[in-house]
This record gives sequence, structure tokens and C-alpha cells, in this order.
Amino acid sequence: MQINQKSLHYLFIESLANRLKKDDLDTAAVKDEFYRLEAGLAGEMKLQQILTEYSFKNDAQIIYNFECKNEKGSTHQMDALI
Repeated sequence: MQINQKSLHYLFIESLANRLKKDDLDTAAVKDEFYRLEAGLAGEMKLQQILTEYSFKNDAQIIYNFECKNEKGSTHQMDALI
């Protein structure tokens, strides 16, 4: 399973960043968000690469993009769960 699929939020911000003009008011904020999302995606891809290189002593299953929700409705996401 690959984890490096771009989220809808990523695709939206990427499209918006490509369409904004340099003098638009929100350009800096959108670009900052896009760079943050790019860094996160690169980190997830690096983690996946590292985990594929490991040899586990016992049977192990890797679950990517594990997400859960607490009683208050807040979500928590983990890039990988072994």
C-alpha cells in the first residue's frame, strides 16, 4: 500500500497556489500552507521508504494513514502504525 497519495486538501491548495498572482493578499499564506503540505508528504514518503527497508523479527503489519476520532470529535492521524 502506498501512502503518498495527495489529499483533496493538498490538491486544492496546490491548485490555488498555482493560480494566485504574486500581489494577491493571501498568496503568502497559501504558499506557506502548500510548502507545509509538501514537506509533510515528503516525510510520509521517506517513512514508507525506511519501513520497507526494515526486516522485522516477528510478523508485523504496517498500517499507513491510521486515523481515529475521540469522543469530542477531534481526529488524530498517524503516518504509520506497526
